[in-house]
Amino acid sequence: MSLNEQLTSVGSGPMAAVYRSDLGGVSSALKVFPGRFDRRTVAELDREFAKLRALRVPAALIPSRIEQLPDGRHALRMEFCTQSLAALVQRCGALQPSDVLVLGYAAATALAAAHSVGVPHGGVHPKNVLFRPTGEAVLADFGVPLRRAFPRDPMQSIEWLSPESLRDDILSDRTDLYGLGAVLHFALTGRPPHPGRLGERLGDRVLRVLREPVPPIALPGVPGELSLMTGALLSADPARRPVSAEFVAYRLSTLLAYQQRGPAAYHHAPPPFQPPAPPTSPAPPLAAPPVPTPPVSTPPVPTLPVPTLPVPTPPVPTPPPPPLRRSRHLRPLRRHRFRPRIHGRFRSYRRHTSRRSTRMTSTISRKPRTRRSLRQRPKNQLSRR
Repeated sequence: MSLNEQLTSVGSGPMAAVYRSDLGGVSSALKVFPGRFDRRTVAELDREFAKLRALRVPAALIPSRIEQLPDGRHALRMEFCTQSLAALVQRCGALQPSDVLVLGYAAATALAAAHSVGVPHGGVHPKNVLFRPTGEAVLADFGVPLRRAFPRDPMQSIEWLSPESLRDDILSDRTDLYGLGAVLHFALTGRPPHPGRLGERLGDRVLRVLREPVPPIALPGVPGELSLMTGALLSADPARRPVSAEFVAYRLSTLLAYQQRGPAAYHHAPPPFQPPAPPTSPAPPLAAPPVPTPPVSTPPVPTLPVPTLPVPTPPVPTPPPPPLRRSRHLRPLRRHRFRPRIHGRFRSYRRHTSRRSTRMTSTISRKPRTRRSLRQRPKNQLSRR
């Protein structure tokens, strides 16, 4: 930016302010943003602008360079345009269908060229459709990285946002088609697709944009195919919109040529009907009509049903069962001998177990009492007895 450059404020939007610069008798526009760009944003913008400049599409307004002001803010230098579509409709009202076809064809051509190199616009609305001093319509304000770097409140432009952009903040080729339909609808009717209603809450308006379809355009002088194309572009389902911006540009160019040159330019009408010439030679005598012969009806031959015999199925061989294996849990257990001691009347308890027989035999031996055994007892036990 030069020190001798004179800036005149043109307008301001939700994301940047636009100034007119007059330097050396050449007018240009300077779009100043509220902050500075980071390195990633600058790199992505340079990459996208280089792709768009290589296309050389007249209908796309591409910034010439990125500049930085003395206060650190960044700005985009571009060609100066006299007015926007929003200002034109606000001053003059709705446009004629022929003018809308020219405007829509220019915007669709710019979008088709940008989409072919993988660059979506991200914000197609009437304020971004500008007019050169010659009256040519162009599409400006390309750059999805700028919208990511400087986000704005979606409620400020809810009438131009697609349902998926309002719901999930998606910016793609399909959202650009919805924006193109909103521009065509605004140019034909003079109002957005979902205008605000008196006393309507913001939440109700959001639900109306997400759910309700846009009413069709039924105005005198508007071609039916143009109305159908606008309604298809404004479909809430992205899959129901036209295939691409290139297809929209082709259809609009066909309609424009039809209006300018008439139906004979693109529709080959059949030759007019001519009656046959009268015969010059006398007509031959009429022959008697042939006598119709009644058809001979042949009774149908009854057909007997062919019995269907069951097809024998060969038996499936069954594999032999596996050989039985003696489990270790079925083997006889080895009994352990034990000899507990029992005090009292029975002195011993023996348990005899054999390997071949699981029968248990017990022998209880009782020792007879003798005087000698009584004598060997202590005195305290004898007294107790």
